[in-house]
Amino acid sequence: MKLYCLMPEVAGGVGENTIFSSETFPNGQRKVSHLHYAFDGWLGDALLETCPCFIVTTSLASLIESSNLSGYQFKKVEVSMSEFFQEMHPERILPEFVELVPAGKISVTNGLVTDWTGEDFCTDEIANLVVSERALSTLKKHRLNHCDIEQLAWKEK
Repeated sequence: MKLYCLMPEVAGGVGENTIFSSETFPNGQRKVSHLHYAFDGWLGDALLETCPCFIVTTSLASLIESSNLSGYQFKKVEVSMSEFFQEMHPERILPEFVELVPAGKISVTNGLVTDWTGEDFCTDEIANLVVSERALSTLKKHRLNHCDIEQLAWKEK
């Protein structure tokens, strides 16, 4: 099974209305219970990131849901545009987005997979998004022009 670490476009950051959870990732970074994504720009990709969260357009979310993929849930996301965004792109209308919350877990050490729960959408110890080949194929049906994609290798046993 091929697995890929994705580094999506960062079109903004955590907005002032974000609520952090008391839960943490293994690296100590706090999880988010309510995401407010504040756009500073947008190059058009359907998958975006602001550490430790991911958002997708609702059209991509619909495709994911109809693709029989595992290991994710979608949550509502609050979206706003910064003053800079509004000044630079006064006519731009953003599509609707939802938060993509990966449910699977994966352990990656020095680029090598050492453990994986088997879902199509996972996060590693430092909250990177890792997807299966099937999930990547589905994601690529939408625009991912600014997403870095790195194939992971399996650690030999």
